[in-house]
Amino acid sequence: MKKVLKLGVVFLLSQNAVFAQFDMGGGGKIPKQKFEEREVRPFSKVQKKHYGEIMFSNSHIAYMKEDESKFISKYNLGDPLYYRVYQTKTLEEGAMEYFLKKEGKEVDYQEPEKYTFLTVIKINGKEIATYEKDKLPKAQVTDWVGCSGYIVSSDKEKNGGRGFLVPIFKRGIHGLGNKLVPGTYELEIDIYAVHFKMHEKLTRKEEDRVVKISSGKLTLSVTAEGINKYTKNLCSLVKKPKNVRQNESLINKIKYDFEKATSKLKVEIIYMLDNDWYVRKNNNGTIKDRAIIARVVYRKGDGSVWWKERQVKQKYLGNGIFEKGITFTNEYNNRPLCPVCIDYYNSKNN
Repeated sequence: MKKVLKLGVVFLLSQNAVFAQFDMGGGGKIPKQKFEEREVRPFSKVQKKHYGEIMFSNSHIAYMKEDESKFISKYNLGDPLYYRVYQTKTLEEGAMEYFLKKEGKEVDYQEPEKYTFLTVIKINGKEIATYEKDKLPKAQVTDWVGCSGYIVSSDKEKNGGRGFLVPIFKRGIHGLGNKLVPGTYELEIDIYAVHFKMHEKLTRKEEDRVVKISSGKLTLSVTAEGINKYTKNLCSLVKKPKNVRQNESLINKIKYDFEKATSKLKVEIIYMLDNDWYVRKNNNGTIKDRAIIARVVYRKGDGSVWWKERQVKQKYLGNGIFEKGITFTNEYNNRPLCPVCIDYYNSKNN
């Protein structure tokens, strides 16, 4: 079976996110935007050769010590997977260029604290999911034009740190859902620079992808054994948070109301993300209600599995009393989930 899997990664702008190991390197000619010049480490010969590319390996790709003989173009799901991104410019340079192309003028101020990363994944030419990382340390925005990390580490080698491609890679595999079957998938990654983090509820427009920083290709081979090996990584977020009290009475209410409101959906897993209710107030400081968030894993009529975070509230009646019933309010992160995660969760919680 031959399938095409496209993974797009887009650089945005923000500060303070935990990233894998980032390496400084020569950024080339600095654009004439209004930001301070700085010194950077020189390119390695390999980085010069693969300028603007993402390279993959089954072992860590060390800065300035890259071994091209260990670069791979084919990858078996479940095996260790490491990468190195060779950028064409720093994130800040890309941001300045992005602003210039989008606004038609040079930006006259710097906001590195707002710069972050957007990643986009496509499978068979269809966009499946996006992910935006925020709060990057300033140096990662202003100085570095390369980074490395792992998507799947070996037990013995965790050099480079957990990479920023992990979330979008997982979302791509989850996006296959019950169509994740043995076969071959062509994977392509693109990295762009943009100017700010988009809220999870919103969809970034295609025309924002105007400054490409790096790209790479990888053939993904999937087997039943590989799926089994990767399940622990894939389903790592489908778990009850530690030290969060699970209110079974409230969980049953949420499940009942969820299935009642959406009769074609079946709840498979539900657990609380908040340890307790949090009280919300009006602008004048008076209490209006209290809210709490649960994660719900559910199955649609077509057999596909999804998860979402659902907030419920109870109206404040006064005198320290809240209504007994619950009302659904906001929903977050409604995304597809591989069905294997249901069995994985149950094996850990039963």
